[in-house]
Amino acid sequence: MSSSQCEIIDSVQDCLTPGDRIGLAFTAESGFISLTAVLILFFLILRNVIRYTRNPPPNGWSLVQQPADVYMLSLFTSDILQALGAIMDVKWAHEGIVKTGTFCAAQGLIQQVGEAGVAMATLSITIHTFITVWSRKAVHSRRGAVMVVVMIWLFVILYASINLGIHSKGSIKYYSPTPYWCWIGKSFGKQRVTGEYMWLWIALFFSILMYVPLVLWNRGNIIVDNEHWWKVQVRWTALPESAEGKTARKRPSANSLAILAYPIVYSIVVLPLSVGRWIGFVQERHGANHVPPAATFGVTFVFGLSGALNVLLLITTRPNLLLFGAKVEKRRPSISVTGRAAVPEEGARRGQSSEGNTAYSDAAHTTSASPKVMADGQLNTSAESVWTLPSANGAR
Repeated sequence: MSSSQCEIIDSVQDCLTPGDRIGLAFTAESGFISLTAVLILFFLILRNVIRYTRNPPPNGWSLVQQPADVYMLSLFTSDILQALGAIMDVKWAHEGIVKTGTFCAAQGLIQQVGEAGVAMATLSITIHTFITVWSRKAVHSRRGAVMVVVMIWLFVILYASINLGIHSKGSIKYYSPTPYWCWIGKSFGKQRVTGEYMWLWIALFFSILMYVPLVLWNRGNIIVDNEHWWKVQVRWTALPESAEGKTARKRPSANSLAILAYPIVYSIVVLPLSVGRWIGFVQERHGANHVPPAATFGVTFVFGLSGALNVLLLITTRPNLLLFGAKVEKRRPSISVTGRAAVPEEGARRGQSSEGNTAYSDAAHTTSASPKVMADGQLNTSAESVWTLPSANGAR
């Protein structure tokens, strides 16, 4: 498509080169991968809910058992929106042109809400984990986590919707080609920062800031007082935990630090994107964006895989979240020869042998002798058993 044809179609648009269209195909592919992974995860969660509903455990169950479950559900919901925004690049790759309109506004809105939502959910997970591990004061308030998530979604939805409504009229659109897809236009630099960039950078900063001291504490380079969590000693040489003394707080285990994998992975996928966007942001203020298209598509492709990586982390590092813990087992009825279960003798039930002399027979308490175990489908008929089998006529 020639540039003259592009100008006739719309007043605000960007024509794409063959290389640009290939790059958009890759970014859309990363969105498909993440969306598929998250949808499979939600299908497995639904399967777990059905299983627990049909076979509830004795102590009851709940999909949301701890604050981390609330933050994870918010994270994966935002991952879906972020993935959908990337998948919408298929239209631009197919048509070879990015132009303003309803579809463009929809993509910009979905991408802004999804990307900002992922950043805020990751930030919440980071802060929650740090407080729980460092202070050793577990935060069990699911209501507080729900309030945090509600505030996150209210902010991202209202911020994007209000700005779209205010700037929907006129020649300068709030969501416009940037230039390979639709997002907040370059005329709205403040909205770019406060609506998304700021949250990406805050989440990245806190992910690094809170991960480093926890790792150093786990290694033995930091000693935390057992009584006062704010009293900290820093050592260049790591000490074994046995040499820290009784006044030192026990180090965090590897399992307790597993959830920090989310902010770590987020830092890995966001840092290159943030650098590229920051360079382009600065260049746009002084003229035009000169970031190579290949670099833009490369970092965007990696960023688009964050949803799939989050799913992988949930399965490998935190299998106890969102009902991915113990399996639900169906109760099996007892089987006996005469239709009744074998009944222990009265003395055995009281902790005595059938003669009432000792608690158990010597054979049962001899450590060297292996216990008599009933084979599958059979009752133990040995003389050493404290179980009395019913006779053929049903009498004991």
